Amino acid sequence: MHGLSCPSSTMADSGVFVGPLLAEFRLPCTQWPGSMHDPDLNRIRGASERQYISTSKNNLSSPAPDKEKMNPKLSVKEVFDHTKKTIDELFMSYGSAAGSIGILKDGKRHFLNVGAKEALGISSAPEEGANDEHTAYLISSMTKPIIALAVGIMVSNRDYGVSLDTPVKDIITELKGKTFLRHARRELTIADLLDHRAEFIRCTNLWETPDGHIPWQTMDPVISLLKHLPPSEKFKRAEDFIHARNYSNEGFALAAAIIEKTTGMSWPKFVEEKVLDPLEMYETWPSMSDRQARGQNQHHRVLAPRAQGRPPQQMAGSYSVLADRTIRALQADYPDEGRLGYAKIHKHVGSKAYYPPTYTKVPRCKAGWARDGTCKSTPIGAAAGMLSSVDDLLKLYAVLLQVFGATDDSGKSGMPNVVGTDDDKQSLLLNRSRRELKQLLECDPVGQSPSLREVYRGMATVKEHIYDMMQADETCAYAAGWNTIGLPWSPEHVVEHAEKPHAVNQQRWPGADGDNARRFERAMKALGKNDIEASREWRFFQESNSGSTANTSSSALSKLDKGFRRDNNKQQPQQNLALYHGGNMVGATSFCMLLPTENMAVVVLCDTRGFFLDAANMTGMLLADCLFRGSLKNDVEARCKLAREMARHIAASYLHDVLAYNWELSNRYVEAQTVYTTEEMTALGKACSGTYQLTEHVFVEVLLVTGLRPPSGAAMLKIRLYGRGRAYVLRLADPSERFEDAISKGMITMCFAAHMDDALLATGVGGNNRLHAREFMVTFRTAAARGGKDDHQFPELVWDFERGRTGPDPQGHFTFRRVPGPLTKIAWGDWDESKPDASDCNFV
Repeated sequence: MHGLSCPSSTMADSGVFVGPLLAEFRLPCTQWPGSMHDPDLNRIRGASERQYISTSKNNLSSPAPDKEKMNPKLSVKEVFDHTKKTIDELFMSYGSAAGSIGILKDGKRHFLNVGAKEALGISSAPEEGANDEHTAYLISSMTKPIIALAVGIMVSNRDYGVSLDTPVKDIITELKGKTFLRHARRELTIADLLDHRAEFIRCTNLWETPDGHIPWQTMDPVISLLKHLPPSEKFKRAEDFIHARNYSNEGFALAAAIIEKTTGMSWPKFVEEKVLDPLEMYETWPSMSDRQARGQNQHHRVLAPRAQGRPPQQMAGSYSVLADRTIRALQADYPDEGRLGYAKIHKHVGSKAYYPPTYTKVPRCKAGWARDGTCKSTPIGAAAGMLSSVDDLLKLYAVLLQVFGATDDSGKSGMPNVVGTDDDKQSLLLNRSRRELKQLLECDPVGQSPSLREVYRGMATVKEHIYDMMQADETCAYAAGWNTIGLPWSPEHVVEHAEKPHAVNQQRWPGADGDNARRFERAMKALGKNDIEASREWRFFQESNSGSTANTSSSALSKLDKGFRRDNNKQQPQQNLALYHGGNMVGATSFCMLLPTENMAVVVLCDTRGFFLDAANMTGMLLADCLFRGSLKNDVEARCKLAREMARHIAASYLHDVLAYNWELSNRYVEAQTVYTTEEMTALGKACSGTYQLTEHVFVEVLLVTGLRPPSGAAMLKIRLYGRGRAYVLRLADPSERFEDAISKGMITMCFAAHMDDALLATGVGGNNRLHAREFMVTFRTAAARGGKDDHQFPELVWDFERGRTGPDPQGHFTFRRVPGPLTKIAWGDWDESKPDASDCNFV
């Protein structure tokens, strides 16, 4: 493929590892109902047929016994065999370097490694080893379910004196007066943090940096910012949370702070002692230091063992998409075109002229990096900073599947509120689940370690909370650190809720936890599809989509089950609870899905930020969907075709957006030095340069520097966060506006969004993965603009880092004010570049 290295897929033990999983991870009381040791449950799970309870003729149904005997369902190994070629394509055709895949099905673990040989480490020095199920990857936001479990362990211990309903202000007293929830008419609780139901403004643009360093070293900036900012206007009514969540990394940072204040332990230490060590997850790192990462050889990606007696551990590389030749090939295909429409880009991506992007090494993200080798970490590390291996995560998910394996009278598990059934049935499921949880909590068999009992109690607490949330609100989209959904699903559910007053949110698609779903939806809208039609094209887990009749022509994915409509007078099928989560940071993507009904978990870890395609998400969804349906060979092959076509739409959508984004920066915003005279640039630099502080610990620095690009020696105005790291060029929003005009008007608006040219790195603040230049618009204001004395200075800078506000900010919530002196020490703590451990640990 145009100079790409040949893909290499490796399966451990022919894709199957039959280890002593059940012996290693037993429930404290092995005969409680729903246990994997329950003979009745094993009989049910071992049955060849899986009935979906419904009266709708559109439901999936098990094949007749004779047909099933003639066409047996594929094993996990066979599913790997039939999907391996497609998985290779999902990685290699869209710039992902390598990944490791794990599946837990009916107590057996299966592994697959995929990607370029050099990215997998196959062609590396022998002593370095190759990526496998034990390799440590950055799991990004898949950290959140682990933090939620740690909170569950904490609140299930009465000695700590807190519960999920404890108000946050009672523990983080600095936030008193800032935590009242308008949508719930009560105070923010610990549970709300874990459910993404706070009303915080999203602040990612203030801490995610392209070099992987996280400037917030303590909770001080987080607390200071949340005290200062107003609540979000997007999430202020109960209706705003219908099929929605107010995703907040800062909320999980607060959850970690609550762990520390309540237990007296650092959150990484608490996670190690209460979660990881009892489950023998010694390949998982809540915190990391450069000294640990260097291990025995600082030139290799080798981690010193976290536990005594363990072997050194391989660390995955860190890559981003390199798309310069991809973009040039597209432009060569349409040499006389200006801005290309989506249809032409999609056609190009499916043609022979398409040049697949490759990958390039990037600095390793240090969201969970400790500064001194102790068990400390940044607050954002609790939201997106942990490292783990596929093998370790399956250990955790094995126990979660056991705890979530409670059954109703029909042998089904999963959904506490069965959509379309009566209230008595819903109550029966929930009450039975609670009886089993109570029995679990009271178990205390001889020989069971207290720490392992704590883990199970924490998991039981998480399970009960998720069930309570879904019982109270069938549109619940996120609870206790997990995205939640009932499977199979129907796009028609969009209509049922869109008709409610003020409910503008459609049902979240399964697996829609990252960029893939958002870009796929944009692609469908570009083809003229409405919300329902776009939802029908997201084929995964749809209840009417068998996949065996798939027609995946580039022009019409909708030929598969075209025209399906739900008869709303008929009952919906019993749905099966699915828990899933994804992750996306500099140099990494990840995805996992748990299906307790099927006794199955899928996890995919990737060492590349998937700008063109989140290969981890697409691969995980493909495998989970195939195994959820117990697919035949033809079904799997049809779903592979669908996945490839969906991937093509996602990549084309991103390529369309990145070209439009670059065009906007090149044609709408102009670097000041290209239109201003030397005298004007000097005056502009004098008026704008300085340090601007929003609130304590949160500031930006504006400086005038000598440019390296022509005209030679020309000064450039740049901005950077916290006085260190990458500085971004400020461009004029109105190229025709002269400096004196701006002074007379009292303000000047500029943009510091960064181009995404050769390497599609996270070159902009916040990663620029959403390609919204308006998020990086700033307005400098003179004192005269506020009625003060005109001194040709800009003492204020307005930047709404969430919505891209420019101009007036009457409340001052997004106004940075000029302050004297550098503030670098405040934000970066004791980080000293002269110390050996302060160097960039980039071993890729």
